[in-house]
Amino acid sequence: MMPNLTAGLTAAALFVAASLIFSGCESAPAGVDASLIHIAGPEASADELNGPVVLWESDSVDVGLLAEGELIEVAFVFKNIGEAPLIISQVSTSCGCTAVKNWPRNPVEVGYEGTILISLKTRSITGLFSETASVVTNATPSAQTLILTGRVLGPNS
Repeated sequence: MMPNLTAGLTAAALFVAASLIFSGCESAPAGVDASLIHIAGPEASADELNGPVVLWESDSVDVGLLAEGELIEVAFVFKNIGEAPLIISQVSTSCGCTAVKNWPRNPVEVGYEGTILISLKTRSITGLFSETASVVTNATPSAQTLILTGRVLGPNS
């Protein structure tokens, strides 16, 4: 009988700990709730769901030639051409030489534009490079990959 009591107390302690940990999380921005999330079925298109649709000015940018040690920032501009607010829930980069500098934290309303700003440090890069940033949204498809390419010239290039 003791093992069942111990397991029950352990489960209760984990529940209390999780409740305390997650109760300190920031609340969602005003106007953001579950009604803004659209999950498409396998045959559904974004138009059929009347959800957000992301139109990228360009999802791939070639920055050309850079000097080793240079720091640049690239703006990826998009527009919500759908029929519902667009929520960007996550933006992550492929390595430590790239970083997400800025992205919209609040819903992007229908017809409005937004910008995701990615920085690149060329300190440890020489030659051709291709770095990516993954963007997760409530649009269909929910994941988009942004690509940053170029060539870094170093002292031995």
